[in-house]
Amino acid sequence: MRKALVSLFIMFIAFTLATAEEGGIFDGPVGTYAIYHDTRFGDDVFIGLCYVGEDTLLVRSYETKTQNELLMLVPFVKEEGEGIGLGQEMRVIRGDMQSSKASARLLPMLMNWSQTWFSLRDTIREKAEYRVSTDDDYAYKSWIPVFQISRIGDEKDFRVVSIGILSSNADPRFFSYNEEPKPQAAESYKIDKKKRSEVSIDGIRFSLDENWKTEDSRVYRLQKASPQDAVLTVETFDYAKAGIPSVSLLASLIVIGNSEVIVLMDGTELAKRKDGFELTLRMYDPNQGKVTVQKSRIVEKGEGIVTMTSLACYETLYLENKAYFDSIVR
Repeated sequence: MRKALVSLFIMFIAFTLATAEEGGIFDGPVGTYAIYHDTRFGDDVFIGLCYVGEDTLLVRSYETKTQNELLMLVPFVKEEGEGIGLGQEMRVIRGDMQSSKASARLLPMLMNWSQTWFSLRDTIREKAEYRVSTDDDYAYKSWIPVFQISRIGDEKDFRVVSIGILSSNADPRFFSYNEEPKPQAAESYKIDKKKRSEVSIDGIRFSLDENWKTEDSRVYRLQKASPQDAVLTVETFDYAKAGIPSVSLLASLIVIGNSEVIVLMDGTELAKRKDGFELTLRMYDPNQGKVTVQKSRIVEKGEGIVTMTSLACYETLYLENKAYFDSIVR
């Protein structure tokens, strides 16, 4: 297994390259994006929303049947009262807004989503999940970039499929997202249970059996089919010193921090716990065509300091040995 593990170091680099802007309409780091699959109108369309700074979104739509693509920069402005509207410098970069019914719908839909979201922005931020019915049924998750939309209406008709942060101005994970990945199965096997013993990493105790090997007593690997079928790590990180204002932002950055993978939102979850956060990541490696699962716990150790425990392995191996792996990271 290649190292698809999302580490705190990778996340820190992502944050350094995309510092959040304060006081604007959008408060997420620059370059964060969400991609949606929309089949509500009989078309098969992928819609990408990326925050590029200065209250402006880069918006992309791609129609799978015709390969019709629309890419545009859409600025937003605050209006009198509590609303937002369309700025004056909107620009079509690629395609034509009248080239298809899906392209013609895009801007009106975008404005509708933005206005609904902006009126609920503070409530959405306070809650892990929030649902509301206005002109449609909206489901929100506070850690999803841009509008925090998880789905609109029925999940099979409109849902978020991937989130991330741009690694370049040509990142194919956003600019070439034309279909949902079709993973291939990785090698798997049933893990034989062996004698267990207690180990401690940065004060975190685990019960590991003899399947796990380590060279430095900090990183433990399961090695049978390859040098790294699964990996267990613990990292301690001073996020306050790094300039990250909250544990919740830290946790959301970890979800999108690895530029080498495509985050699959089907099965990816981030949940607040009493002492921190718990997350499950499904990550597709486009070079290998395989999916890795990462289970992590972020625990606050002191003011501005967290410890993150992570276990990662191929999804096929994880599913065949789910109870075994879940017993290690709880």
